[in-house]
Amino acid sequence: SEPGDPQPEPATPQPLSSPPATPRRAGRTITTVIVHHSESTHGDTTAIDQWHRERGWDGVGYHYVITNGISHSGQPCEDGEIQTGRGEHVVGAHARGRNQRSIGICLIGTDAFTHAQRRSLCSLLGELCRRHGITPSDATIRRHHEQCPGVGLNLEAIIEEMAAE
Repeated sequence: SEPGDPQPEPATPQPLSSPPATPRRAGRTITTVIVHHSESTHGDTTAIDQWHRERGWDGVGYHYVITNGISHSGQPCEDGEIQTGRGEHVVGAHARGRNQRSIGICLIGTDAFTHAQRRSLCSLLGELCRRHGITPSDATIRRHHEQCPGVGLNLEAIIEEMAAE
């Protein structure tokens, strides 16, 4: 697009199709959701799957990826699109020592995230907490580490908003 061209409306987060809420699925009890960022300016689930396979892993390590509208693989990619990675019944490969009882979400970006990504993250976190019987708190919704998911996302404010609902 050219400067001044009208920008498309951001994607509206769509509810994920899933079985009814239950804290236990397929032998895994989920107690934590861990939020990451890709440390890349662009990407999607397909690209992350490729990057992780190149590292010798068994495909994409995250359960969900939230795009920023800039696709790496050439596939259409909307800003804030929630893409499925590993199935929730499969142990992730996203946070060493914490994968067994967690779901991993990766935001595409370095340290600045779009409004659509934040909106989608809030929606997805709410749905995952309901589905797995998780009470939103800083103990149950975690950063990967101090600098991840980047300084541009105030995860603590998102948790406070969720707890207030």
